[in-house]
Amino acid sequence: MKTLLNELKPSLVHIFEHLHTIPEVSWKEYKTTEYLKKLLKEHGFSVTTFEDCTGLLVEIGHGPVCVGLRTDIDALWQEVDGTYQANHSCGHDAHMTMVVGALLLLKKWIINQMEN
Repeated sequence: MKTLLNELKPSLVHIFEHLHTIPEVSWKEYKTTEYLKKLLKEHGFSVTTFEDCTGLLVEIGHGPVCVGLRTDIDALWQEVDGTYQANHSCGHDAHMTMVVGALLLLKKWIINQMEN
């Protein structure tokens, strides 16, 4: 598992850095939702978005067993260097990266188990 995680580390750093550059306040996380949707679809996940709100539902596989992971995607509205703006000082950019990392790691682990 540690080897698989080390393989993902450069991608996760890139994901975190990108998410950090697009902070959006609650209910207005359009760029964040679109970025996560595109990223996870590229990795073969089933992604559902909603017409009336931001956020997404991501699924891998099917069957009676289900594991749920949740992450906040919004940023805080706060003063930064004299200007009010959305800012990821809350850590949600890191939290999103951890959940994406868990999904990618789980998928890699499943594929690895099927090959061995």
